[in-house]
Amino acid sequence: MKWLINEYDPTVQPVLNRSSRIIDKSMPNNGVLSLTGSLAFGSIILGVVQSVWLEFTNTGTKQLKDIQLVLPEEFVSYGTVPSVLNVGDNFFVRVEYTPTLVGSYSGNIQVKSWKAVFEFPYSATVGYGNFTHNDTVSYNGQQTYDGELNV
Repeated sequence: MKWLINEYDPTVQPVLNRSSRIIDKSMPNNGVLSLTGSLAFGSIILGVVQSVWLEFTNTGTKQLKDIQLVLPEEFVSYGTVPSVLNVGDNFFVRVEYTPTLVGSYSGNIQVKSWKAVFEFPYSATVGYGNFTHNDTVSYNGQQTYDGELNV
């Protein structure tokens, strides 16, 4: 979209980034939020916390304001999300995902800004871990188990 003083040109589309998708295009916002880091968790074990560091960078041409990180229920974030992100600036957060059910999951985490919502996809296949006889399992670095164990 493009706004020219008091004119609106509906033929011009917003600038998009391959990492994010703007889902609210109601007002001009040439902010583009790029993600460095991956939310593709792959095959993981039920109940085991998965932790990743993510870097978000404003690679657009406008300042992003009123930024909020919106996470699904099984996610928690650590770090400071700035209320304003100038062009070229970035911020880091650590995101933890703790799966609670076995299955395949996908969805989006969102970063909301004034008049724009950026979506970043996540995916995971959650299962039970299998340890067979003669495997050694450490628990908090203190206990070991040698034998058959399903977790």
